[in-house]
Formats: sequence, structure tokens, C-alpha cells
Amino acid sequence: MPNDLLAVSARLDTAAMLKRKKFNKAELLRCLPELVDAPDKELARLASLFEEVEYANGSVLIREGAIGREAFVIVEGEVAVTLGSKTLAILGPGEVVGEMALMDGGPRSATVTAVTDVRTLVASRLDFAEFTEHSAGWRALARAMSGRIRGQQPAIR
Repeated sequence: MPNDLLAVSARLDTAAMLKRKKFNKAELLRCLPELVDAPDKELARLASLFEEVEYANGSVLIREGAIGREAFVIVEGEVAVTLGSKTLAILGPGEVVGEMALMDGGPRSATVTAVTDVRTLVASRLDFAEFTEHSAGWRALARAMSGRIRGQQPAIR
């Protein structure tokens, strides 16, 4: 299935799951195309690293140039990803932002602002580093993130 169709499918799966009253973090993470085939044990361990955090409309989750210390999975609501005054993307449920910080802890490459009230799952770089040392699924996630970043390069220029 092409990547665009996988992304749409994952968003629909995520939306259907969120309509239920209760969900668990592992189920939500499994909706991410990069983690669809992750072993249950690995996914449960990854899910344990995330905390649920809510942000009000207008809140800045990530500020361009700041040192990155966490990544976010959007559970509900939408965020705008901007570079300077240019909007690069509007992201919603099932999308991940700030993941580059989990790999290198470097400065943020864009600003991410809530454009609605937003519910997220947040993982710190320190917790995630321990997980990645022992995770075969991490390589697939890293490849997918790298592909997304490369896909944005023309938009950034």
C-alpha cells in the first residue's frame, strides 16, 4: 500500500479508536504505520514511556530553535507546523511531532502550535533512548521518520 494510503488508513483507525470511551496507549501507537507490525511486548514497553498531556488552542508545543527533549503523538485535535512565518503542515490524530529530538536532542527545526485544543502522548528523549537500545522496531520507525523529513525538504527551502 502506498505511504499516503497507509497514513490515511492509520488516521481512520486512530479516529475510530478514539470514538471509544477508553483506549490504551499501545493501541494508539499501533495505529501509527511505522508500528503496525511491532511485537506486542515491544509496543507495550514503548507505550509505558508516554504520558497523556493536554494543550489549549494556541499553546506552543515546540518552539523552533529550542533544544528538543520530547516527542508528541497527537491523540485529539490539530497542530500547525511552521518554519518562520510559513506553515508546513496541519497535523491531527495519529501524527507524530518532535521525534527528531528523541534521536539527537538537537534544536527544534520548526514550531508546533495547537490550532484546536489538543490531547497528546508525550515521551522524553531520556526514556526513549533506553527503549531504542533494545528495539528492533526502532529501525523501521527511524527510516519512516527520515523519509518524512526528506519529503519536507523542498517545502522548507
